[in-house]
Order: sequence, then C-alpha cells, then structure tokens
Amino acid sequence: MGIDCGFDIYPPLEPTPSNQEKYKKFLIEVLRTYETDNDVCVEPEWEGVYIEFMVGEHPTIPYNCEHFLRFSSKVSGRSTARPYIDGVHNIAKKWLGDRVQFWDEMTETYDHRQWGRYDWNEIRAARKTMVEQAGKIKVHKEEVGTSSAAGVALLGKQEGKPKQDEEQKEESETKQEKDWVGDRLFAVKPIPGKGLGVIATSKIPKGTRLLSESPIFKVPRNMSNADFRAVEGIIVEGLKTVSKDQQRAFFSLHNSHGKSRGPFLGIAKTNVLPLGSDALQGGLFLEASRINHSCRHNAQSTWNVNLNQLTIHVFEDVEEGKEITISYLDGSKGYKTRQVVLKNKFGFNCECQLCSLPLDQRIQSDQRLDEITRLDDSIGDGMRITSTPIACLHDAYRLLQLLEDERVADARIPRLYYDALQIAIANGDQARAKTFAERAYAARVVLEGDDSPKSIRLKGFAERPADHNLYGTTTKWKQAVKKIPRELGEREFEDWLWRKKS
Repeated sequence: MGIDCGFDIYPPLEPTPSNQEKYKKFLIEVLRTYETDNDVCVEPEWEGVYIEFMVGEHPTIPYNCEHFLRFSSKVSGRSTARPYIDGVHNIAKKWLGDRVQFWDEMTETYDHRQWGRYDWNEIRAARKTMVEQAGKIKVHKEEVGTSSAAGVALLGKQEGKPKQDEEQKEESETKQEKDWVGDRLFAVKPIPGKGLGVIATSKIPKGTRLLSESPIFKVPRNMSNADFRAVEGIIVEGLKTVSKDQQRAFFSLHNSHGKSRGPFLGIAKTNVLPLGSDALQGGLFLEASRINHSCRHNAQSTWNVNLNQLTIHVFEDVEEGKEITISYLDGSKGYKTRQVVLKNKFGFNCECQLCSLPLDQRIQSDQRLDEITRLDDSIGDGMRITSTPIACLHDAYRLLQLLEDERVADARIPRLYYDALQIAIANGDQARAKTFAERAYAARVVLEGDDSPKSIRLKGFAERPADHNLYGTTTKWKQAVKKIPRELGEREFEDWLWRKKS
C-alpha cells in the first residue's frame, strides 16, 4: 500500500518538432539539475531510452516525448522520492506548461487531482511501447562530455547559442503549441436527435488543431459519374489494409442512401470529404466522419497537401461539453437551399442554431447571405480590380461587415482579405497589400495552422507583397510598404486601409 503522488502530462505530447524541442529543453534541465546526484542515472542498457530515479518506485523520464505520461512514486513511509517528484514537477511545468497536472492521493478530491488523468493500464502500456522501441533509438556518442551519452547529446547542442535566437525560437514554439494537442480534447458521444457526435472534453482555445488524419481510402469525389463497381473495389481494397477495429468503425458510420447502392458505396457517399476545394478525389476519415454538420459551425476541415492529411481546427473558443461541428456545404446559401441540399445529400433536416432562428431573423439572415453571395461574385470580377478599384475595395469592406453580422469566421474571412490584397497589389499599393496579407495569414493560421500551403503562401506575401503576380498591373495607388501609417488610431487606420474617404 502507501500514498502515491506525482504529475501527469495531459493531453500527451504529440511528437511534433515544436514539442520535441520543448521536451529536449526539459530533459536538458533535468540532466543538469541532477548531474551529480548518484540516485539519478541512465543505465547503459537503457541509455537513450529513459532517465531513472533510484528512489521510491524508481520513476522514469523517457527520452521520447510521446511516451511521457506520468512521473510518480509512493512518497509515504521511508520513501525519499517526494523531493524528486517536486523538483521534476517544477522543471516540467516550466517547459511543458499546463499539460503538467499534479496529483496527490492525500488530497481526497475524488477526481484527477487525487488519482491522476490516466489509469495504470495506460501507464504500463506506454512503458511497454517505450521499451519495445528501445532498439530503434540512436544516441550520438561523439558528443559525450557529461554524465551520460544521451544526456550529452542533448546538452552539447545548446552551447554557444545566441540568447536572441533562443528567445525567438521559444516565441515561435509558443505560437505553434496550440496546433498540436491530441484527440483527448474531444470524445465521440451520443447526441439527441443526431446519433453520435464530437464533444469537447475540456475548453478548447481558438485555433487549436483537433485532428490530423489520413484517409483509409480515396475515391472519385463525384461518385455519381463514376463506375460504381470500380469505386466499390477501391473501397474494399482500402478496408483490407486497415485493422478490424477500423473496419468496424467504417461500417458503424451513417449511410444516408439506404440500400440503394449497398453499404460500401452508401457509407462512402455519405461520409467522404474532399481532398481540397478543387480536388477530383475525396477521402474517408474515420474520426472526422464523426463530426456533425452545423450551418453555424465552430470548426474547419482542410486537406493539407504538405501533411497528406485532413486537419480540423476550431476557429472559436469551444467550452467543455459543447459539440464541435463543421459545415457540409459550400458558399453562403439561404435557408431553403441549405435544407434541400442537406436532405438530398445527407438525409437529414438541419435544426442548427442558424436554421432554428425565428422567422423574421431567418429572413434577415437570408437577405444578408444573398448579399454576401452577390458581393463575392462582384469582387471576383477580374476586370473591376483595375477598372474601378475603389468601388471594388468598398464592396470588400461591405462584405466583411456582412460576414461579421452573420457570425462567419470560417475560410470566407481569409479569402475576403486575400481578395482585398489582390485589389491593392494590382494597383501597386504595397502598403495596403501587406496589411491585408497579414490579416489573411492570421485568419488562415487559425483555420489551418501555419504548415498549410495557403498559410505559407500568405506569409510570403505579408513579407514581400511585390512577389504577387498581379503587382504593378496598374500604378494608380503606387506606394511602398514603408508608407503604412502605423501611427494612426484604430478607427483612422481602418478608414485609411479601406480607402473610405476616397
């Protein structure tokens, strides 16, 4: 028996470059702190696998961040482990932040503060995986210069780094951290009237990447024009490559087409998501398929060709217990059109917040959505951006106001800013183009992360607006980046940006 205490890493760390660098710094400080402590060692057999503390129940710290779930020991009786638990906890809190969650069986709170976030089966499984992968870990012994080769491999690379570089890197890592949190922030649960859906299990900050998922198979996006037998063959072959659990997960997905095309095609047609806005293919994603539709959604699905995966980002703060939703529709459709499309394609009548508005408010919403569509088409006229650029820019501003009135925060926002960027840069205005590019980039990162192709491209225009291929189509508004009037107040700056007084 005895009393345990320690801390858990929750959610667990994804093995991303940002997390690996943070974890590396955590390990470095642990090794430096306990370098002369004979009770802290790396046994030759496990060098590069974990650091072992020869106190209490011998708690360990793995060298791979994804294996680190818990650091704990019995601390009652004659155990000398408590000072080490507290010391490592403080170091972990410094580098790993709010994921580090302390627990103590003496607290009597009867929740995770007393028992931790994981059961012991999960902890044992993580340790087993760590040990099984031990032979795959390589340690650069030429960097030896302190208590262990593994420790020196970490410590040696830190020497002589300029402080400014470290600070910039830490700032970048802090920005990236929200993109990699793992699927423990949500759970699939029954939702009245909807079947299963995805629910936030804790508060999820705006911009968080919930999911990064590969498809179990890819099929033509427009299956109605495809050879059904060939498509079914693709699906069957794809299912042969996945586990039994994944196969069961596939057959448990909703089929809105009944028996008309059989289970394979019916499930695929209902759940396939496009691999990009203009893609000819779609993919079946077992986890993303559990996310329900809302016309006023709070998450965005995006095919990231750099990752070859579908990502899901929340674009607003999502409170614990709230459903996470995406939109199954394109564009800004009115109520009646939305209902027809959703019924015909997915087999349900939408009763989301937007569709459930009182009649008078719904009519007003439809009017705004119609105007949004009209303005979007008008701004997309390539001739207007040079023939009547001021009117075109004013239309863009009006469109932004309408989107905000409709509480739209999805990809239509960065697309609007990109349209404004094109209007400015086509007329030689690098100052406004840079500002619009910065806003488009910031909005796109929230929706897709900074590793998406669109985010990367927008970041380039924010740094060098003249790289855009429309630059200098005319010189009507020609001015350099340095002409941005940053001394103006917020209202005056917006007037300048959108040329309201022109």
